[in-house]
Amino acid sequence: MYPRTARTARTAPTAQTAQTGVADQLLADRIATLMRVGTFIAAALFSVGTALIWLDSDLATVVLAGGSSLLVMLPVSRLTMMAAHFVRLADRRFALIAILVIGLTVSGAVVGVSSAAGQ
Repeated sequence: MYPRTARTARTAPTAQTAQTGVADQLLADRIATLMRVGTFIAAALFSVGTALIWLDSDLATVVLAGGSSLLVMLPVSRLTMMAAHFVRLADRRFALIAILVIGLTVSGAVVGVSSAAGQ
């Protein structure tokens, strides 16, 4: 049915692979905490900004902009943490991918801001 492929011998985990697994889990925990806390703070800023709108405060726009900015910056900070992790592990391929995604995200933001400023 399927062609037989050569089976590779499974090797026992080494100390390096065990350390990488621990480092990956620490990174996942840190990213999860960053996203959870960042989202909570952004939601709090949105709530305060909405309350300030009802009170006709001029500060409402600043608070709402801060919440929006934080919400937008969370994925960029996650990508930065991942890129640093891959560089530390000397995983060039994933580090390059993460850096390219950061570059695309930043360039998209620059184009968006410059086109909005031009109107």
